[in-house]
Amino acid sequence: MMRLIISVVMLGLLSWLMPVSVAFAANDCTITQGKAINVSVIIPTLRPASKGTVGTVLGRAEVNTSAITYTCGGLVRNTWRSAFTRPESTLQASDNVYNTNIVGLGIRLSWPASRNAYFPDAFECIGICTEPADKVVLEFVQTGVIKSGTIPAGLIGHVSLVADTSPGTPVDIVTINLGAPIDVVPRSCAILTTTQNVDLGTYSLADFQSRKVRRGAEVPFTLIFSCPDQTSVQFQFRGERPVGAPNGYIANCDDESCAQQVGVRLLNNSGSAIDTAGASVDATGKKGASTIISGDKTFGYKAQIYPLDETQMTAGKIDTFVVFDILMN
Repeated sequence: MMRLIISVVMLGLLSWLMPVSVAFAANDCTITQGKAINVSVIIPTLRPASKGTVGTVLGRAEVNTSAITYTCGGLVRNTWRSAFTRPESTLQASDNVYNTNIVGLGIRLSWPASRNAYFPDAFECIGICTEPADKVVLEFVQTGVIKSGTIPAGLIGHVSLVADTSPGTPVDIVTINLGAPIDVVPRSCAILTTTQNVDLGTYSLADFQSRKVRRGAEVPFTLIFSCPDQTSVQFQFRGERPVGAPNGYIANCDDESCAQQVGVRLLNNSGSAIDTAGASVDATGKKGASTIISGDKTFGYKAQIYPLDETQMTAGKIDTFVVFDILMN
């Protein structure tokens, strides 16, 4: 008799799963067209009523910004985030208004202003993205009883771009700075016209070069001031005035889209040039003189395109500004 013996051998298999590191490349963001937008705003002095109306805009600046194109990689979702950079501005005083270091004074900041994109904000995009030419708008807003003080110069906000997945180092596509300290001095008189935009018209470069047109038309505008009691005041107008430029001249912007060898001239209502280098003048521009204001008072001024050298003029935009202050004697 044969006996079949079957042996069962149990084979133990032991394996280890070792963690394996897989390195993913960071999605770094880059600006592909245009360049990072650096904005400098100058508002030398704010003179609010110490117990003025909450919500009143005490100072305002608009700065045009160029288009910018950016990406964090093909089909990579990215987000830019706008934020204030000063610790006091992390606390909200009212809708879209945030604290400054001055009690009773808030700040409202937007970019792109056409979309009412108030800081802080965020915007998502995928792949190659473009923000068209737009504006930065900065406003200082009364939020309570204002104390005197100084807002320091320097960075106040930025817009930072980063990939949503495997993010690399954030890239600032917009930075906003105060170009000079802002003195906050509560006052009894008020500048009711906190900002004034004047459209100087469109002209042909050839008309200037042929002397068919020597200067732009004098475009009128008004500034409104108010003093509760009869007060003797002086005015200061400050713009960028190159050495050798005529009285009242304000230099044009200087980026590649700006017209060269041409600027703007500031005039009083009679057509006489007004000093734009910060001299103390009366309402008509007379140096050293004063003007009496009681109640609301409207003063008329004019502005015109003013070539420096017609033979060297170039086509482009004219975009400049002058800051005006009122001084109480």
